[in-house]
Amino acid sequence: YLVLSTGYVPDSWWKPGFRIGHRSNQVGSALSELTLGLSWLRMSLDLAMGLEKIEVDGSAVPRTVAANFGIDVSF
Repeated sequence: YLVLSTGYVPDSWWKPGFRIGHRSNQVGSALSELTLGLSWLRMSLDLAMGLEKIEVDGSAVPRTVAANFGIDVSF
């Protein structure tokens, strides 16, 4: 995988942080994805969508789609 990404981390605990990236498989299927993320307080939401399309029931849709929600805890 080749991954390029950047992010913004604010200097205040209540402002949200952002990130964006692109990753691609350099061998085999050569699939690629665009990723977006948001972190706020102790929560984070990340989304990824493939740039390649497939056909499902006559409609073109992204080959991959992913969503991840997390809560940071310490113990």
